[in-house]
Amino acid sequence: MVLKKKIGSITNFVAEYLRKSNNQRLLGLIATLYSIPITKQIIRIQYDENIWTHRHNDGVIFDRKINYEHSLPKFESMTIDTYEYLYKPKYGDVVFDIGAGIGTETYHFSKAVGQKGKVISIEAHPHTYLCLNKFCKHNKLTNVILFNLAISNNETEVLISNNEKHISSTIINTKKGRKVKSITLDSLMKQLNILNIEFLKMNIEGAEKKAIEGMSESIKKTKFVCISCHDHRADLEGLEEMRTKELVKNFLKKNNFKIINRDSDNRAWIRDQINGINRKYL
Repeated sequence: MVLKKKIGSITNFVAEYLRKSNNQRLLGLIATLYSIPITKQIIRIQYDENIWTHRHNDGVIFDRKINYEHSLPKFESMTIDTYEYLYKPKYGDVVFDIGAGIGTETYHFSKAVGQKGKVISIEAHPHTYLCLNKFCKHNKLTNVILFNLAISNNETEVLISNNEKHISSTIINTKKGRKVKSITLDSLMKQLNILNIEFLKMNIEGAEKKAIEGMSESIKKTKFVCISCHDHRADLEGLEEMRTKELVKNFLKKNNFKIINRDSDNRAWIRDQINGINRKYL
């Protein structure tokens, strides 16, 4: 264990030096070799188009940084544990994955709904979207429709932050970042001519309070939702703009949803999730 920590410290030092010197090819080789003691397998890691490619035995994962924690089986288990507490997508379903990131949930949803179903996978950050796009192509997720958009309360152009971790990027109170087009979910659903949504997953780092303002029609056609709110970030980081749980809960109740909470879970981000079922489908 001590030796492993020492190797890790040396590797991190070398990786940071190579990153600053833009020697990404050598860094990829070192990262590949380092994957053996970390993951007990060889993950072939390469850098191309500002993206890190992680080639596993069962598929390819793309990220904005080197990440040894990813794997396709882990993507599936995380999705089931985190988002399928109330509803598990079925063959033929239409699923909206809003805040799709690098494809963590999209992968499982795609497999679950099969070729008769559709996954509308939406990611706002352009760099993260590039990872998502490559991920779907390389893993042959042919039932996924991709959009590089922010789901919000109007159609305009917004800034999304360049957080080091892609899952933390947000359009809320962002003064510096990447420009991206925004759209309402109502408008996007009309454009796609989709009549009903079986399952809507949303995780957009505080922007859910803007998103619901553009969902007055689409929410009526949605059966199940799992919306990640971010009150825990308000509590831990003092970011009051992230306190969204009551707003989202009230919105769903006004639209005839029955709310199921996970208040007993020991993970704050899970307790902040809102799972709901449209009562007209009960």
